[in-house]
Amino acid sequence: MTVLSVSTAVVGYAGATTSYLPVWLNGLSLWGHAVRHVPYLQVVQTLSADSLYDSVLHEQAIKVLEETLQSREPDEADRRRIEEKLVTWRLRGHA
Repeated sequence: MTVLSVSTAVVGYAGATTSYLPVWLNGLSLWGHAVRHVPYLQVVQTLSADSLYDSVLHEQAIKVLEETLQSREPDEADRRRIEEKLVTWRLRGHA
């Protein structure tokens, strides 16, 4: 590989990385991006809800988990974890 090829590759990767910096700004931007691109993945919805909750958007986080339970058909272990999280959040008075 020539120096020019390596330099071109480095510049290309640096440009691609820079274009994603706004996505990696915080949890809300990261998981919002993921939800826009793969909304059908239950794990993306769950982690998005965690990020919303951590950002004090409690009601919105609860809504995401409730919708996830209804529309994503999580397996039994995931269903149990989501339900436990909802109970905990509601007991804290966020619903």
